[in-house]
Amino acid sequence: MGWVVVLVVANLLGCGAPGGARGVSDGLQVGQPVPGLSLMGLDGQVRTLAEAQGQIVVVEWLVPDCAYVTDVHGPGGALRDLVGTEGVQWWGVLSGVHPEAAREAAGAWAFPFPLLMDPTFEVADAWGASSAPHVFVIDQAGVLRYRGAVDNQPLREQPGDRVPYAEQALRAVQQGVDPAVPRTRPYGCRIR
Repeated sequence: MGWVVVLVVANLLGCGAPGGARGVSDGLQVGQPVPGLSLMGLDGQVRTLAEAQGQIVVVEWLVPDCAYVTDVHGPGGALRDLVGTEGVQWWGVLSGVHPEAAREAAGAWAFPFPLLMDPTFEVADAWGASSAPHVFVIDQAGVLRYRGAVDNQPLREQPGDRVPYAEQALRAVQQGVDPAVPRTRPYGCRIR
Protein backbone atom coordinates (compact mmCIF):
# COMPACT_ATOMS: atom_id res chain seq x y z
CA MET A 1 0.00 0.00 0.00
CA GLY A 2 1.29 3.46 -0.84
CA TRP A 3 0.88 6.92 0.64
CA VAL A 4 -0.61 10.26 -0.30
CA VAL A 5 0.82 13.64 0.66
CA VAL A 6 -0.63 17.09 0.25
CA LEU A 7 1.83 19.89 0.84
CA VAL A 8 0.82 23.46 1.39
CA VAL A 9 3.73 25.83 1.82
CA ALA A 10 4.00 29.03 3.94
CA ASN A 11 6.45 30.75 6.29
CA LEU A 12 6.35 33.16 9.19
CA LEU A 13 7.71 36.14 7.26
CA GLY A 14 5.63 38.91 5.67
CA CYS A 15 2.70 38.77 3.32
CA GLY A 16 2.93 40.15 -0.17
CA ALA A 17 1.81 39.93 -3.71
CA PRO A 18 0.99 36.61 -5.33
CA GLY A 19 3.97 34.37 -5.85
CA GLY A 20 7.40 34.38 -4.34
CA ALA A 21 10.60 36.23 -5.04
CA ARG A 22 13.34 34.04 -3.59
CA GLY A 23 14.37 32.69 -6.97
CA VAL A 24 13.44 29.11 -6.15
CA SER A 25 13.54 26.50 -8.88
CA ASP A 26 10.49 24.87 -10.41
CA GLY A 27 11.08 22.08 -7.91
CA LEU A 28 8.87 19.03 -7.99
CA GLN A 29 7.05 18.31 -11.23
CA VAL A 30 3.53 16.91 -11.50
CA GLY A 31 3.64 13.27 -12.60
CA GLN A 32 7.09 12.66 -11.07
CA PRO A 33 8.01 10.73 -7.90
CA VAL A 34 8.53 12.85 -4.80
CA PRO A 35 11.87 12.44 -2.98
CA GLY A 36 11.92 11.60 0.71
CA LEU A 37 11.13 14.25 3.27
CA SER A 38 12.44 14.32 6.82
CA LEU A 39 11.84 17.37 9.04
CA MET A 40 11.90 18.01 12.78
CA GLY A 41 8.64 19.17 14.26
CA LEU A 42 8.13 21.76 16.97
CA ASP A 43 7.02 18.81 19.11
CA GLY A 44 10.51 17.29 18.78
CA GLN A 45 9.39 14.44 16.51
CA VAL A 46 10.88 13.89 13.07
CA ARG A 47 8.25 13.41 10.36
CA THR A 48 9.06 11.48 7.18
CA LEU A 49 7.12 10.57 4.08
CA ALA A 50 7.94 6.94 4.76
CA GLU A 51 5.82 7.03 7.92
CA ALA A 52 2.84 8.13 5.82
CA GLN A 53 2.48 4.89 3.85
CA GLY A 54 -1.16 4.11 3.21
CA GLN A 55 -2.33 7.56 4.29
CA ILE A 56 -2.90 10.96 2.78
CA VAL A 57 -0.63 13.64 4.22
CA VAL A 58 -1.22 17.37 3.93
CA VAL A 59 1.91 19.43 4.55
CA GLU A 60 1.49 23.20 4.61
CA TRP A 61 4.13 25.96 4.83
CA LEU A 62 2.60 28.60 7.13
CA VAL A 63 3.04 32.34 7.76
CA PRO A 64 1.43 33.43 11.05
CA ASP A 65 1.06 37.08 10.13
CA CYS A 66 -0.08 36.22 6.62
CA ALA A 67 -3.68 37.14 5.86
CA TYR A 68 -3.86 34.45 3.16
CA VAL A 69 -3.02 31.64 5.60
CA THR A 70 -5.34 33.05 8.24
CA ASP A 71 -8.11 33.31 5.67
CA VAL A 72 -7.92 29.73 4.39
CA HIS A 73 -7.94 28.30 7.94
CA GLY A 74 -10.38 30.75 9.55
CA PRO A 75 -14.16 30.47 9.73
CA GLY A 76 -15.47 29.60 6.29
CA GLY A 77 -11.91 29.15 5.01
CA ALA A 78 -11.14 26.88 2.08
CA LEU A 79 -8.95 24.46 4.10
CA ARG A 80 -10.67 24.57 7.47
CA ASP A 81 -12.99 21.63 6.86
CA LEU A 82 -10.33 19.54 5.11
CA VAL A 83 -8.05 19.46 8.16
CA GLY A 84 -8.97 16.40 10.17
CA THR A 85 -10.41 14.46 7.24
CA GLU A 86 -10.39 10.77 8.15
CA GLY A 87 -7.33 8.98 6.78
CA VAL A 88 -5.48 12.26 6.14
CA GLN A 89 -2.42 13.53 8.00
CA TRP A 90 -1.81 17.28 7.81
CA TRP A 91 1.68 18.77 8.31
CA GLY A 92 2.68 22.43 8.34
CA VAL A 93 6.16 23.54 7.22
CA LEU A 94 7.81 26.75 8.41
CA SER A 95 10.78 27.80 6.26
CA GLY A 96 13.46 30.15 7.58
CA VAL A 97 11.56 30.79 10.79
CA HIS A 98 13.24 31.13 14.19
CA PRO A 99 11.98 28.36 16.52
CA GLU A 100 10.69 30.88 19.08
CA ALA A 101 8.64 32.69 16.43
CA ALA A 102 7.33 29.32 15.26
CA ARG A 103 6.25 28.41 18.82
CA GLU A 104 4.45 31.73 19.20
CA ALA A 105 2.64 31.18 15.92
CA ALA A 106 1.75 27.62 16.84
CA GLY A 107 0.18 28.86 20.06
CA ALA A 108 -1.80 31.54 18.28
CA TRP A 109 -2.99 29.24 15.51
CA ALA A 110 -3.73 26.17 17.62
CA PHE A 111 -3.81 24.11 14.43
CA PRO A 112 -4.65 20.44 14.97
CA PHE A 113 -1.60 19.27 13.01
CA PRO A 114 2.18 19.18 13.58
CA LEU A 115 4.39 22.05 12.43
CA LEU A 116 7.73 21.11 10.86
CA MET A 117 10.85 23.29 10.66
CA ASP A 118 12.73 23.99 7.41
CA PRO A 119 15.28 26.48 8.82
CA THR A 120 17.50 26.74 5.74
CA PHE A 121 14.76 26.68 3.06
CA GLU A 122 16.16 23.36 1.82
CA VAL A 123 12.75 21.73 1.43
CA ALA A 124 11.03 24.88 0.13
CA ASP A 125 13.73 25.26 -2.52
CA ALA A 126 13.76 21.58 -3.49
CA TRP A 127 9.98 21.45 -3.81
CA GLY A 128 9.74 24.85 -5.56
CA ALA A 129 7.56 26.36 -2.84
CA SER A 130 7.27 30.07 -3.47
CA SER A 131 4.39 31.42 -1.41
CA ALA A 132 2.07 30.63 1.42
CA PRO A 133 -0.12 28.78 1.03
CA HIS A 134 1.25 26.52 -1.71
CA VAL A 135 -0.29 23.04 -1.93
CA PHE A 136 1.32 19.81 -3.15
CA VAL A 137 -0.74 16.59 -3.45
CA ILE A 138 1.14 13.31 -3.69
CA ASP A 139 -0.60 10.02 -4.46
CA GLN A 140 -0.30 6.57 -2.88
CA ALA A 141 2.59 5.66 -5.18
CA GLY A 142 4.59 8.73 -4.14
CA VAL A 143 3.93 10.68 -7.35
CA LEU A 144 3.10 14.39 -7.33
CA ARG A 145 -0.42 14.89 -8.69
CA TYR A 146 -1.09 18.56 -7.88
CA ARG A 147 0.82 21.70 -6.96
CA GLY A 148 -0.47 25.21 -6.65
CA ALA A 149 -3.05 27.45 -5.07
CA VAL A 150 -5.69 26.57 -2.51
CA ASP A 151 -8.33 28.09 -4.80
CA ASN A 152 -8.84 30.89 -7.30
CA GLN A 153 -9.88 33.49 -4.73
CA PRO A 154 -7.12 35.10 -2.66
CA LEU A 155 -8.76 36.48 0.47
CA ARG A 156 -12.17 35.68 -1.04
CA GLU A 157 -12.20 39.10 -2.68
CA GLN A 158 -12.68 38.19 -6.34
CA PRO A 159 -16.13 38.15 -7.90
CA GLY A 160 -17.39 34.91 -9.37
CA ASP A 161 -17.48 31.30 -8.34
CA ARG A 162 -14.74 29.92 -6.12
CA VAL A 163 -12.80 26.99 -7.59
CA PRO A 164 -11.36 24.90 -4.71
CA TYR A 165 -8.28 23.54 -6.50
CA ALA A 166 -6.62 21.95 -3.46
CA GLU A 167 -9.82 20.31 -2.28
CA GLN A 168 -10.60 19.00 -5.77
CA ALA A 169 -7.08 17.61 -6.06
CA LEU A 170 -7.27 15.92 -2.66
CA ARG A 171 -10.67 14.38 -3.45
CA ALA A 172 -9.42 13.13 -6.82
CA VAL A 173 -6.40 11.45 -5.23
CA GLN A 174 -8.66 9.92 -2.57
CA GLN A 175 -10.69 8.43 -5.43
CA GLY A 176 -7.57 7.17 -7.22
CA VAL A 177 -7.80 9.53 -10.19
CA ASP A 178 -5.65 12.41 -11.40
CA PRO A 179 -6.88 15.91 -10.56
CA ALA A 180 -8.58 17.66 -13.49
CA VAL A 181 -6.32 20.66 -12.84
CA PRO A 182 -2.85 19.39 -11.87
CA ARG A 183 -1.06 22.75 -11.50
CA THR A 184 -2.08 26.30 -10.68
CA ARG A 185 -0.18 29.44 -9.79
CA PRO A 186 -0.01 29.84 -6.01
CA TYR A 187 -0.82 33.14 -4.32
CA GLY A 188 -0.08 34.46 -0.87
CA CYS A 189 2.87 35.55 1.24
CA ARG A 190 6.38 35.12 -0.12
CA ILE A 191 8.65 32.49 1.32
CA ARG A 192 11.82 34.48 1.97
